[in-house]
Amino acid sequence: MLIGALALILLALAGGAYLVLSRPATANADTAQLSLTTSQVRIGDQYFGTASGFLPGEKVMFSWTGPTNGVMSADPTDPNGRTTHGPIIERDPPGDYVIIATGQTSGRRATAEIEVLPPAGN
Repeated sequence: MLIGALALILLALAGGAYLVLSRPATANADTAQLSLTTSQVRIGDQYFGTASGFLPGEKVMFSWTGPTNGVMSADPTDPNGRTTHGPIIERDPPGDYVIIATGQTSGRRATAEIEVLPPAGN
């Protein structure tokens, strides 16, 4: 009876350890968020993205995909590790773009969408 109880306890501990250790390293990636000051810009306009939920002191790389792709240099988070501001000057062709913030240490990612319009007067 004692051996059966010990075996059951060991089985429960092994199952719990498996569940904890088998989670992917980026399980908390959903805590990262990216917000933009606008959802539309004209070619040559500037907008700001605020990425939050990354690690304290982590560098966050901004990139975008759409009619063209691009990458902006990594920026350090603020001293509290909460947000990073990335001014991105958009000179790419008109169209819909996905802006991506990626944590260089945590691998956390957050995305936001923006529409690029032709320059004013076109």
